[in-house]
Amino acid sequence: MLEPLAATVFNTLLSGRPFTALPHSTTSQLALRMTAGAAASAFPSDFFTPRPRRVKGKERAMPLDDCLCDDIPVRLESCTDIKYIVALHGTVMSRPRVRRLSCRKIMHAPTRSTLPSLHNLARRVDLSQIRYVSSLQEPPDSSASEPGTQHLDQWRSMIMDYTSGARASDPEKVWRAYESLQQADGCASMTANQLLSYGARVAAIVEDGHFDWIQIESFILWGTRLLSLLQNVSDRIKTVSHDKDFLLWRILGVCGLAMVGKIDDAVAAAHDVQEMPFQPEGRIQVLQMHDVLICSLRQHRDPVAVLEYLVEKWEAVGTYLHRSTLRWQNKGHPQIKAFRMHAFQSVACIQSPVGFLQDVHEQWSQDRRQVAGEFLVHALCECKMGKEALDVLEIMRNQSLSFTVELQLEVVKALVKADAFELANSLFMSLTQFMGSGQMFVTFQTVGLYLFSHQGDIPRSEEYFNRLSQRSAVNITHIAMMLHAHAVNGNAKLAVQLFEHFFPPAISRRPDALRPNIYHYTAVIHAFAREGSLESMNHWLEVMTKDGIYPDSYVYSIILKSFAEKGETSYVANLLDQMRAAGMSPSREHYSTIIALLAKRRDVIAAEEIYKRAVSEGVVPDRQLVTAMMNAYVEAGQWEGVIRAFDYLKSSAHRGLRLSVEVYNTLLKAYVLIGAPFRVVANLFRRLDEARVRPDAHTFALLILSACDSGLMEIAFDLYKEMEALSEDWQSHMHINVYVLTIIMAGYLRKGDRGKARKLFDEMRKQGIQPSAITYAAIVKAYGKEQSGAGLQVAEEFVQSLMSAEKTHEWAKTSGNRARAIETVFAPLLSAYARREHPEDVERLISQMLEAGGEPTIGALTAMLDAHRRKGNADAAREIWPQIVELGLRHSEVDSLFAPVSAKGGALPDLRGHGMAMCIPLSIYTDAMSAGGYHAEVAEAWRRLHEEKLAFDSHNYNHLIVALVRAGEPERAFDIVESVILPYQRRFRESLSMKREFEPKSPLRAERLPQPDDLPDVSPHAPMHSTDRRETAVGTATLKSSRSMEEEFQEDFAHALQILYKFSPLWNVWRPHAVVLNLLHEVLDHLESGRLIQPVRPATASPEPTPDPQTIGQRRLKAAAILRKIYSECPQTVEMARDFNSVRRARTRKFIGRRSE
Repeated sequence: MLEPLAATVFNTLLSGRPFTALPHSTTSQLALRMTAGAAASAFPSDFFTPRPRRVKGKERAMPLDDCLCDDIPVRLESCTDIKYIVALHGTVMSRPRVRRLSCRKIMHAPTRSTLPSLHNLARRVDLSQIRYVSSLQEPPDSSASEPGTQHLDQWRSMIMDYTSGARASDPEKVWRAYESLQQADGCASMTANQLLSYGARVAAIVEDGHFDWIQIESFILWGTRLLSLLQNVSDRIKTVSHDKDFLLWRILGVCGLAMVGKIDDAVAAAHDVQEMPFQPEGRIQVLQMHDVLICSLRQHRDPVAVLEYLVEKWEAVGTYLHRSTLRWQNKGHPQIKAFRMHAFQSVACIQSPVGFLQDVHEQWSQDRRQVAGEFLVHALCECKMGKEALDVLEIMRNQSLSFTVELQLEVVKALVKADAFELANSLFMSLTQFMGSGQMFVTFQTVGLYLFSHQGDIPRSEEYFNRLSQRSAVNITHIAMMLHAHAVNGNAKLAVQLFEHFFPPAISRRPDALRPNIYHYTAVIHAFAREGSLESMNHWLEVMTKDGIYPDSYVYSIILKSFAEKGETSYVANLLDQMRAAGMSPSREHYSTIIALLAKRRDVIAAEEIYKRAVSEGVVPDRQLVTAMMNAYVEAGQWEGVIRAFDYLKSSAHRGLRLSVEVYNTLLKAYVLIGAPFRVVANLFRRLDEARVRPDAHTFALLILSACDSGLMEIAFDLYKEMEALSEDWQSHMHINVYVLTIIMAGYLRKGDRGKARKLFDEMRKQGIQPSAITYAAIVKAYGKEQSGAGLQVAEEFVQSLMSAEKTHEWAKTSGNRARAIETVFAPLLSAYARREHPEDVERLISQMLEAGGEPTIGALTAMLDAHRRKGNADAAREIWPQIVELGLRHSEVDSLFAPVSAKGGALPDLRGHGMAMCIPLSIYTDAMSAGGYHAEVAEAWRRLHEEKLAFDSHNYNHLIVALVRAGEPERAFDIVESVILPYQRRFRESLSMKREFEPKSPLRAERLPQPDDLPDVSPHAPMHSTDRRETAVGTATLKSSRSMEEEFQEDFAHALQILYKFSPLWNVWRPHAVVLNLLHEVLDHLESGRLIQPVRPATASPEPTPDPQTIGQRRLKAAAILRKIYSECPQTVEMARDFNSVRRARTRKFIGRRSE
């Protein structure tokens, strides 16, 4: 089923796509070397006063600030060489503490002065920075031959190629070439303009990266290098104000000062540069100056300083930042794009935009606040932070600042991009009075179409589309929006009809007819992806390719999500390979999808590796990616990871990451799955308003689920009614969905109240909500649990009625994946028949499942394995085992996601052993084989999985202990407890005492405790996805937790989770089970009586002969030796078994005493 699509994507669509090697800059971490060249003299005091070649006449007087002091060269000697390094004093290497606004006077108009000289700067750089020396080659020995012309040409060519962008080079290597050329001939073979152009590329290095990944040392390193280059070229610059080289030289001087942290001097010099006369082509160079300045302000100070600078220089830079005033003809120039990106990203990282406007309310004029407010809104919208932009609009309204309707419509679109439809609907409808006519009418209808198409609201989308059509204003973008509306609504049939209506086949297409673009094809593919129809996706990909359109990043993301829904890791890996081969690097959205796939598999180790891989490829994590990682921790029950990811997001406002309702929902999900008392979850829900977060349908669903787990069905139903009342307002976007109704219905079924469950099911149908596979599975499970066979028969008949082709199509489409949906419905039946020891019925149901379109799965075959185990049919269980192993190995194969790493010479991670797919089947198989006397099969199964590097959980080892006792090897059974279970128990307890880091540098868990070589790999334990286990955990947590737990740290949403996981049942999974301790105590008693532990023999084996007295004596001696060995090598296990027996006897005596009273 997947083969045609794979072939199309991997062969037809992507063949012949050119691979674009994008140049990338790398900054050395070696650091700052400031070298003076071959001469030992200090930099001249008039560095920033260019000296033309001597002519007759008087020289111009030097500026006053150029003769403040002289620089003193510091001579460092070693045993073999001498380096002359200029003394640098005073530049602070570490990032200064983020300052709060006080008087808001840092950006006053600077005084008129020339640029300060380099030696004035140099006097402020500390000698401790000598460790940051550049890679200048050693001065050649006087006896050595001068470098040949070939070397000079090579160095010059490397610099010129790097400057022009003709060749991607390592900036460090190019700098070494420059230093070598400067040392050899003073760069005489290059013109001043060529050297200045190279200096512009040096300045651009700090613009090429992301703020979080460029360290402040890199700014200082390259800034100092740039200043040294300008010093070397200063003799060639003409002091003519309108000279192009003079302008560029002054601009680069500003850049160098800013990069090394001399912000005030740089701002003053930038003011002078801005007033110099320059030609229109000089605008881009001046803009680069402003760009480097804001990047340096962002690094050396904070985002607030960037906004202050932009507001101060708005007359000069505003034209590049405001859409309506972008007058520059070449607005697509890379430098303009870079400047806009850096300005928007920096300002969007202001921790509290609303707080900023409140702080400057009394200190700034209304005009300055107006500029700051509008630009804040633009920046937040550009960075997809619509909710924060809406907050800024509100504070602007409170301060009587004006804003246009266009700006508000921009916020509407930003809210749509943030999926904040409730806020977008409210803001948009409040603007209907300004609809007007003319272009504003078209703009308003376009935004309305954009808003409702993204919600899948077909009637309202058609309403706004028709208004545009009546004005003959429909364009190709509006058609794409209508197609997207059908795609979001999941109606592929209507999407295709609409596509064919506007874009008929080429045969019947008129010459002047509209031609579809990638957005129209993407919408149709998206519609089929929502339906899970891979064949139809394959067809439309072929159609798109024949039309000369190739997949872009968004199309890849749709295909990737389809493969992820199927759980096809190998196809996902192949698709990533093809993206890279086409010159397209995976984006944050792609990596978020992959982490979500691994989260469903509860493979948190692989998810962490994928996150690291994304960061190593230059992907800057956003809120979606970090939240996906946080959810992976939730699914795997790694609560310390959940808390760390939440703390990372909470402390990352300066990175542009803020807590959203999706983040809080993920945290609430952790509380529900850990079994938190309802009062804890309800308290967190109430505090969302304090965090300025509006609950959505998912938030209500989690709260209702918590109430159901606590058995509070009346509260759950009241919450449902409150949610239903909110949903009556269409603007609220709080719609009742199948998940909420299924949660409440399942809660009533667990309580045995089938009448109320039936009413909810009927309500679901009445509202036109299609039940999902989980809905039907809850009904089947409730009937399947009945002790009588009548309930099980009703459940099976119900499943059979669902398997008709027409009905299956509807509810399977709601569930996303047809095969998985069918398995979900059959799973309760399979488990019920397995518990009743009916393997023939399990096999029959599996056949029916496959006929209905299901696929063989580990879960289904495990149910059959369990049925044979309960029945005592070891031979049948042995026949099924190879099929389960094959599926398990295929499921655990995630290494292919990292294959390209090995191609680059990196280590290929082996992550097969961190999944949980084989843990339950292995325990069942171990028990079945050992009980049947097939001890060699147990050893072979463990050996095979160990060779495949699959890990085992504590339940596997507990079953292995029992199997070893059954095999007549008690000393090995005791050794498993002593050498595996107890060490892991100690390690997990130690992990609970690890100190919480409230401002972590990464959302990933801190480095785990080192793994001893003698301990095997183990699998993480899943949280309580089982409803029954959650209900038990809720009861335990309710008894153990106190109300002060959630009241003690009101502002810390994760504090209660930190407490809960310390007494959650999951932390103590690494322990010998009660049945194991009881068995080991019996083993000790048996050995102490002088009897050996005899292995269980197969039912077909011949009876063992009666031992003679000599054999009995030998057995007594051997039993005593085994007992001594156990006492000697496993003292803790022996003590635990004895203590367990003592406690069990005491409880028994107490129970008997109570009954006799």
